Amino acid sequence: GREPLYIACRKGGIEIVRLLVEAGANVNSCSTAGWTPLHVAAQHGHLEVVRFLVEGHADVHARSEDGKQPLYIACMNRHEKVVHLLVEAGADVNSRTADGDWSPLHAAAESGHLEIVLFLM
Repeated sequence: GREPLYIACRKGGIEIVRLLVEAGANVNSCSTAGWTPLHVAAQHGHLEVVRFLVEGHADVHARSEDGKQPLYIACMNRHEKVVHLLVEAGADVNSRTADGDWSPLHAAAESGHLEIVLFLM
């Protein structure tokens, strides 16, 4: 099953995320696919959860098994504010997926989000 922290990050419950982390949940734990809680929060656009995880030293460079970092996931899902926050936290705008073909810019272009594309250029 999923860890409670992943579920809270998916649902965006900042109070529950905070409680779980304070109780010892690992902000850099990985699922079987290599996703961290930060990947999950970025996927769903939960800005305050992303901010809390980053401030709690979540790895903005963590890669899933297919090489996708949280920034790529946020771009793919059109979450502009999360993209800005991750870049400010040091996420690599030039990172590539495991096959070396796709960057966050590719994901933003495919998702059709002009503002994210312009920001990443």
